[in-house]
Amino acid sequence: PSPNTSNDQKDSAEIKDPTESKEPVLPNSCGPDLTFDAVTTFRGEIIFFKDKHFWHKHPAVREVDFDLISLFWPRLPSGVDTAYEIPEEDKILLFKGNEFWVVRGETILPGYPQKLYVLGFSKDVAKIDAAFYDRNKGKAYYFTADKFWSYDKRNQSMDRKPRLIKDAFPGINGNVDAVFQHESESPFFSEPELKDPGTVRVIGLKVLGQIEAVLQVPYSPEADSQDPETVI
Repeated sequence: PSPNTSNDQKDSAEIKDPTESKEPVLPNSCGPDLTFDAVTTFRGEIIFFKDKHFWHKHPAVREVDFDLISLFWPRLPSGVDTAYEIPEEDKILLFKGNEFWVVRGETILPGYPQKLYVLGFSKDVAKIDAAFYDRNKGKAYYFTADKFWSYDKRNQSMDRKPRLIKDAFPGINGNVDAVFQHESESPFFSEPELKDPGTVRVIGLKVLGQIEAVLQVPYSPEADSQDPETVI
């Protein structure tokens, strides 16, 4: 064998497999095809989930932090479907498949995950595509396929039937991948691009490189006031 063989073997043994590193590897945040699994606020920050990672950005800080979900919440699965914050209770609800978790800070509350039907969904609802919480109304909105449900937290009641998204949110035609409420507005994300419903107000986020602005989506109060059974 070559006299350098033992040295080569020693050198190769000292080279660590990059997959063994606990440091999160940053996905291509400037890629034009990047979409997010979920977006929510969290104690004043905006959180973007993607696969096993998440970005978090505070409005008063220029830098964007990036971490592995497992470093904050080891028991949470990767690839969450959606999430939203209930600020007055200091809670985040995170959803994947037909289950959801409730988190306060870095702690997953006891008794979770639970099944979606405990919130009032019919058992045939297999997953939630997107969700957000309207603090002013005390309502949570859940989007699945081309329909959405609303849950009144004050009355602890879910809509008897879902409604069509296009009837209540003009300009949104099709499935919604992510939505969150920030400063009384509800930006929507829909793969592979942000939807422009033709509104005039632009909410400048500039959180990540590929997000220059999110356009406001108007909500139709007339649709919200209708009986669910008369909408569909």
